[in-house]
Amino acid sequence: MLAQLQSQLQSNQIEIANRERSVADLKSRVNAYQGRLNQEPVREQQLADLTRGYEQSNATYDNLLKKKNESAMATSMELLQQGERFRVLDPPSLPTKPRFPNRLKFCGIGLAVGLALGIFVAGAFEMIDDRLYSEKEIKKLLPVPVTCEIPIIQTAAEEKAQHRATWRIWAATAAVIAVMLAGSALSYLRG
Repeated sequence: MLAQLQSQLQSNQIEIANRERSVADLKSRVNAYQGRLNQEPVREQQLADLTRGYEQSNATYDNLLKKKNESAMATSMELLQQGERFRVLDPPSLPTKPRFPNRLKFCGIGLAVGLALGIFVAGAFEMIDDRLYSEKEIKKLLPVPVTCEIPIIQTAAEEKAQHRATWRIWAATAAVIAVMLAGSALSYLRG
């Protein structure tokens, strides 16, 4: 019976050793699979790099092929149209100054029309005005002779104010004419 137990013990120990080897083999296989799974992102990155490189190479190839085809087509078109080429022998000459509008002429016409219109308006207001300014006008209007005339009495301050107003009017007129002439000259020189 002891021999039987010893043989069973030996067979159990052999079985345990076999099972331990099997477990160690399974652990090594699990480790190998785990290592392969851990390398998956690296492989994916390598694949992405290869794909990107391929796409860039493919785009460069397509671009070069397109340029080659365009060059071949241009060469064939040039050969076909060799006799149909036109060249400008005498290029057109451009004018040195514009023909129309003549700015100086327009400025002169505008100045003349403005002056004529101003004179016409001033004359019209003078004709419409029914006030009397002199003794002769009163004598024409009245059948009886004029015996006396009341003069305008002005103070020194009123005379100075009237004198200043006259100078302001002349200064404004001179400034307007100067601005018009400067604008006309600038417009003429620009054109």
